[in-house]
Amino acid sequence: MTKKLTVLTILVVLVASIIGGVFYVNAQTVTGTTYDERPVGINNPMRGSPSAPITVTEFGDYMCPACYTFQSDIMPALEPYIESGQVQFQWVNLMLFGQESLLAGYASRSVYDQSPEKYWDMHEALFQTIHHSQEPLTEERLIVLIESMETIDTEAFEDDLSNQRLFGDLEQDALLAEAFAIDRTPTVFVNNRKVDDPFDINQLNKAIEHEL
Repeated sequence: MTKKLTVLTILVVLVASIIGGVFYVNAQTVTGTTYDERPVGINNPMRGSPSAPITVTEFGDYMCPACYTFQSDIMPALEPYIESGQVQFQWVNLMLFGQESLLAGYASRSVYDQSPEKYWDMHEALFQTIHHSQEPLTEERLIVLIESMETIDTEAFEDDLSNQRLFGDLEQDALLAEAFAIDRTPTVFVNNRKVDDPFDINQLNKAIEHEL
């Protein structure tokens, strides 16, 4: 087994143990819960003004069909809040679907580390690439995708897959999910409140308006 695959295997086991081995991921509702604080990741990708009064956090997985639905159907409803400076959006990657999830997670982290301004283009491209194709996600397909994005160094991405440089970032996402009892994707927070049904646009809007 190569070092690259060994690192990915370790991450699969790590995420499964932290999240509790819950791999049944769908769009069912979860019990609404208010926490003492909102989820705050360490160096997580953020969109919108840092001074926004509201942070919407999505715990998601690029391989998750329901997360793709959230990205395509629900995110457009959040755009006006983000563009107006009222909402900052945070993505936390859970990687519950095994090696393909981990490859996508590594790819997104590598792009974020190299060129943060390109991250959200990569975020959208990953969802489109994964969910508009029947082919499995492989390192080769990711390299082709990254090569299509200007200023991204494919050799640096391959190096990231071959070593443990990003291991800590991915581990922190899993630990954050454990702290907030996340067991499925997508799970969405508006500040410190877990949204019962992230696919109910009216409920999501009400949660945001309540915080303004």
